[in-house]
Amino acid sequence: MGRLRLHTEKGVLQNAIRVFLFAICVFLSVWALTGYSTPVSAHVCGTVPEPPCGGTCHIAQDLAGIGTCECIDTLLAEQAVIRFHEQGETQILRHMREQFHLHREWVVWDYIYNLYPQSLMLMTEQMSNVAMFQMLHVGKMFDAKLHLESQRLFNELQNEAAKDYQPSDSFCYFGTNVRSLAHSENLSLAQQASLNQIAMTRQLGNVNSSPTAGYGAGDRRARWDMFVAQYCDPHDNNWQGATTGLVDVCNTGAADTERTNIDVDFGRLIDSSRYLEINYNDNVTTADEQDVISLGNNLYGNKAPDGDIRFMDRSSVQHYYMSLRSVIAKRSVAQNTYNALVAMKSAGSGGGNSPDFFHALVRDLGMSVSDIEEIFGENPSYYGQLEAVGKKIFQSTDFFADLQDKPMNVKRKKAALNAIELMLDRAIYESELRHEMILSVLLSSNLEDSKEEDFRNFRSMRN
Repeated sequence: MGRLRLHTEKGVLQNAIRVFLFAICVFLSVWALTGYSTPVSAHVCGTVPEPPCGGTCHIAQDLAGIGTCECIDTLLAEQAVIRFHEQGETQILRHMREQFHLHREWVVWDYIYNLYPQSLMLMTEQMSNVAMFQMLHVGKMFDAKLHLESQRLFNELQNEAAKDYQPSDSFCYFGTNVRSLAHSENLSLAQQASLNQIAMTRQLGNVNSSPTAGYGAGDRRARWDMFVAQYCDPHDNNWQGATTGLVDVCNTGAADTERTNIDVDFGRLIDSSRYLEINYNDNVTTADEQDVISLGNNLYGNKAPDGDIRFMDRSSVQHYYMSLRSVIAKRSVAQNTYNALVAMKSAGSGGGNSPDFFHALVRDLGMSVSDIEEIFGENPSYYGQLEAVGKKIFQSTDFFADLQDKPMNVKRKKAALNAIELMLDRAIYESELRHEMILSVLLSSNLEDSKEEDFRNFRSMRN
């Protein structure tokens, strides 16, 4: 900008000098045409009227001899015009051509070729610099506009992130209560496998068998002793007095009234229960473990096969033994459903402080701490946890009140509900598979009976 200002001041100075020189040339031209004469002393007009020029004047007479007062400049100009006219018209034209030629050279060479292009160049440079300077300010305005818009966008995104990433307490119920759900499910599968193994060893005669006691006598003896000690109710078998019913059989001193007839009560032991203290992998026997096995023995295979079948080398015995194994296989299919139900209600893992969060969830329904521990146990089972997140949580009015929340939290709850729905669908699907397996075994057994009857009829017809 300093360089531009220097060029501009230089051009203005040059233009001023040229205008000054042009004024001098014009003055000299007029001076040359009018001539130069030294002012002479003039007489006072006296009675002659003075011209408007005032001051010095000259008295002259016209053709009639009348005197007039004229200015000295007018007289000199008149004399110059008369003098030039006396020299002839040719000299006047020559003088005009010379003056015009000089004026044209000054206009063409000095103004057009020297002054005008330089002035235009300086003006163009100045306009370009001014335009660039203006665009610099325009660019700053656009830069400030874009910066403010970007800053506003970042602020909006920051506020949206602060709003969206503040999960509510009700949403935390889902996350904290499913923390140990997968681990508890794996434990239930392990308990189911253990129950299947216990049932299989009993059916195959690996335990509770006595070779000298007869057919399945060892299993029945152990079950009878368990019944007398734990499950016997003296009021059963038409009790009417001190010596009736099962008074003589039951060991009333050692029996637990809460476990009376629990070995035959599926509804009280399995169906209505939410927690069973069962863990067959810790080498500690609990009352629930004994009750579940006793109920399973009464339901599936009341008469267990003898553990000492003789003469297996005979072909006739081998045929019956293979039929016996077929019956055991079909029975295991039915008992697997029972074992699955028991395993789902066995004790959970309790990892990640999930029992505390589970108890807090159930307390919102109005249950006391003692009731929660009695119904759901210290470590809630997989069945209890799945029921809580899939059913109990929606029984609280706080859940529906908390739906008046940020849109992102509502979407998170929706995603959590979809995940829980998938868990429930998977559990229902596995239950349906077990149901279909039982139906298929039942249908297969019915078909085998009809085939055997048809085969006997066919043999009798041939005979």
